[in-house]
Amino acid sequence: MALYQILELPLPPSTASKNFPVLIYGGSTATGSLAIQFAKLSGCQVLTTCSPHNFDYVKSLGADAVFDYNSQTCVKDIKDFTDDNLAYVLDCISERGAPEICLGAMSDALNGRYASIGPVPAEKVAAFNPNVDHTLVLGQRAFGHDIIMRGRTLPADPASLYFAKMFWELTRQLLEEGKIKVHNFSVNEGGKGLTGVLSGLKLLKERKVSAKKLVYTL
Repeated sequence: MALYQILELPLPPSTASKNFPVLIYGGSTATGSLAIQFAKLSGCQVLTTCSPHNFDYVKSLGADAVFDYNSQTCVKDIKDFTDDNLAYVLDCISERGAPEICLGAMSDALNGRYASIGPVPAEKVAAFNPNVDHTLVLGQRAFGHDIIMRGRTLPADPASLYFAKMFWELTRQLLEEGKIKVHNFSVNEGGKGLTGVLSGLKLLKERKVSAKKLVYTL
C-alpha cells in the first residue's frame, strides 16, 4: 500500500523508466525487508537504514546502499549519495528519530512523498520540508471495512480492498517464482506455546529481536 498506492512506484512486472532513489527506513524489519524487494522489482535504486550487523542481510535482499541510522552523519550521507535528489521515502519505524532522518534526507527542491507506518505530527513534517506530502499507512484499509481510531471512524475504502486482492495474488506469484523472500524467522525462541509467546514479547520489549520474526507453535 505504501509503495504502490501512496508512493506510486511502478507495480511489478512494470519497472521505472528512470532508476530514481527510494529510501526504506528500517530495512531489517519485516515490513522493510519486503519493501526493499518490491522496490527493487519496481526498478528503483533502493536505499535503506539498519544497524551495521544487518548490512549484509539487507544487501542480500537487493538494497543498493545501506546507512547506519545511529551515525551522526546519516542524513548527510544519504543526501550526498543521492546528490540531494531523494523524493520517495517509506518509514517503517516512525519513532525514535526516524522521521527526522527521513525528512532531513529528502530534497528541499522536490515535491517529495513520505509514507510512514506510524503517526508523524504534521507540524514536524512542515518544519522539515513544506513540499513533502506525508501519508500515514493504514493497513487495516485492505480489509474493506470502517476503521475506528482514536474516537474517529474512518469509512471503508473500496479502492484499498480492490488493491489488496490484486496485490495478494501478485505476491503469491512472486513467492512461487522465488522473486520475493520471506522475512527471517525463529521458531519457539524462549519456549513453546503461550509460555514461549510471553518470552518472545519480553524479548521484543527489551529490543533484543533484530532482523527476524518470532514464531511459536501452540
